[in-house]
Amino acid sequence: MAQRTRSFVLACLLLVFLTACGTVQTGLPDGIAVPEEQIALTSDPEPTAAGQETTLSIELKNLPEPDDTTVDLEIRKAGSVRGKFSKTKPDKSGEMFSTEYTFEEAGRYEVIIHIYAPDVHQTVPRELEVK
Repeated sequence: MAQRTRSFVLACLLLVFLTACGTVQTGLPDGIAVPEEQIALTSDPEPTAAGQETTLSIELKNLPEPDDTTVDLEIRKAGSVRGKFSKTKPDKSGEMFSTEYTFEEAGRYEVIIHIYAPDVHQTVPRELEVK
């Protein structure tokens, strides 16, 4: 019985040690990968037009772990509770993420940027006017 208890305690200590080794310290509050002022949404062409394919780009400056970061966009018409998700692709620097999207109609849209980094899921809302 003492051997089982000792093995259990050693396993728990090993688990705690391994968990602590995987933690990334960003100097930011939990759940935040990038401060909001370092996140920019741009569209090409500008202004964005309904029915026209648009490149939506997200710039994330000073990422702590650029290779381990992914970004999705949730695009919804203003006032709607449901949106469409669009996955982005990073450029070689790992700081710019882009996707192609066609807006069905003109109006104001909310683009919610979902940033996934180690131990982080950060959401940042931005607005976009479609002509």
